[in-house]
Amino acid sequence: MLIFNKFNFNKLDFNKFNFNTLRVAAACLLLLSGCVAKNRSAQPAGEYREQILLEANNYDGLIDLYRSRLKKRENAAVRLKLATFYYLSRDSKSSLYYLQPLLKKPNEEIYLLHVKNMIALADYEGALKVADAMLLKYPKSAEGWNLRGIILADTGKLAEALPDIQRSRDLFLNEAIALNNLAMLAMLNGRYDEASRLLLPLYLKGKKDRQLIHNLVFALVQSGDQRSARDIVTTEKLAADPERLIAALSQVKTLKKETP
Repeated sequence: MLIFNKFNFNKLDFNKFNFNTLRVAAACLLLLSGCVAKNRSAQPAGEYREQILLEANNYDGLIDLYRSRLKKRENAAVRLKLATFYYLSRDSKSSLYYLQPLLKKPNEEIYLLHVKNMIALADYEGALKVADAMLLKYPKSAEGWNLRGIILADTGKLAEALPDIQRSRDLFLNEAIALNNLAMLAMLNGRYDEASRLLLPLYLKGKKDRQLIHNLVFALVQSGDQRSARDIVTTEKLAADPERLIAALSQVKTLKKETP
């Protein structure tokens, strides 16, 4: 998902807003959501510990757990999980290191993690090559097309990014992710009304992903609907001083990203 770099509502850290550089947390919502409650009394101790760590998003603990498992015995599934948890802990270099042996015969999941790490390391040229190779093999990968669109958007190729994001939605990417990314593309092109129309229905349906809410508030402010933006800031407790936040956001003139 496309997000603003250092978009700090709680600390009102307005001097650190960087709207020229987009950071990418591709598909993190998919990776972190959808946990299903299990009957813990029927779980072995190792699985119970893992479930607790997962529910707490304790990636350091999960890394230790999977490192110890991989140390005992080489296993591709264990290695992939270890690389995934390194990625989620924002250590993409370590993630790629442990992923490397799996790149000889990558499946879709391995390809996706490879691309995400390269995006996180700002290796967009390399990420695009891997994404293209993956999509030749897995042309119906919704997340693959989404990642490709993010790569293009983050390098300023907004017109080329739009069809990829739309295609990911057609392939049933998580709706909140797809619409948020379409809204970000709209905002980068100065179409804040369109972004608001994409995001507001999600918010009203109870989608409370933090970045989605932040993007919606910004779009509302830029489209002139400060009243709705203020209501959301107050309801979601995004800032101790809603008026100051609204005033700061209204001073941002454009998010448009130029092609290098």
